[in-house]
Amino acid sequence: MLLIEIVDKDKNSSFIVEIAHGVEDLKKELPFDTKLNVWKEEIYFALPIELQAKYKVYRIRRGGVYYWPPGKALCLFYGVNEPYTPVAYVGEYVGPLNLLKVVEDGDKATIIEHNFIDEFNVLTKKLMDKGYSIGTPLSDGIRIFVASKHSGTARIAFTVYKEEYGYHLESEALFRYDEGYQTLRIMYELKRLLHGTKYLRADISEEGYVVITAGVEDENELIESIDELEVVYPRVISKLWRE
Repeated sequence: MLLIEIVDKDKNSSFIVEIAHGVEDLKKELPFDTKLNVWKEEIYFALPIELQAKYKVYRIRRGGVYYWPPGKALCLFYGVNEPYTPVAYVGEYVGPLNLLKVVEDGDKATIIEHNFIDEFNVLTKKLMDKGYSIGTPLSDGIRIFVASKHSGTARIAFTVYKEEYGYHLESEALFRYDEGYQTLRIMYELKRLLHGTKYLRADISEEGYVVITAGVEDENELIESIDELEVVYPRVISKLWRE
C-alpha cells in the first residue's frame, strides 16, 4: 500500500490517495509535477509512467481511484458520473469527497509520498485499528486529519480539526443547504435521527453544506463521537435516499 499526497499548489491544499495496485512502479517516480484536470465530478492527472491495467471496469465506485489508460492518468471520482471509457481500479481517496470540490481545472500540482504528522499519531493508531484509512492533508496551508472507510453500502468519512479547546469532528457533506421547505423538513428528520446520540448534531459547514458534527473536549470523547457516527451514518444515508 502506498499513500500519495496530491499537493494543489494553486490552492495551498492537498489530498491523500491510498494506492493498492501499481505501487512499486509509481513509487519510483515520486515526486513529480503535473496538472490537475476537472471533468464533471472527476479530477484526473497524467502520470510519468504507464501502469499495467489488467482488470478494466465500466462502472466506478464513488470515492475510488482509477487508472485511465488512454491518458496515462489517475482519476479521482467524487460524484455520480461514470468514466468516459473503461478504467482500472487502483485505490481509494482518503477523507470527505467534498474537499475535492475546491480543485479547479488547470491547477498545478506536485505528487509526493504522504507522511503523517506527529500531532495525530495516537488518533491515527486508534482509527487504523478500527479499519479506517487515514491522512493528514493540507487545508489552506494547515494540516488537518481525515479518515474514511466503507461500512456495508455506506462510505463513512470525516475531518478532525484540533483546536485549543478540544476537537471538532465534521462528516462528509450530505447536501448543500438552502432555506427551502424540503431542506428544512430533511434537517428536522436528521436532527431526530441524531437525537439518541450523545455528541452528534445536524449542522452546516462553513462552505454551506449540511454535515454531522461534534464538538468535544478530549480525544476519548472524540473516539466516542466517531463510534456514534459509524453507527448512525448508514441509517442517515438510507433515510436521505428515501426522501
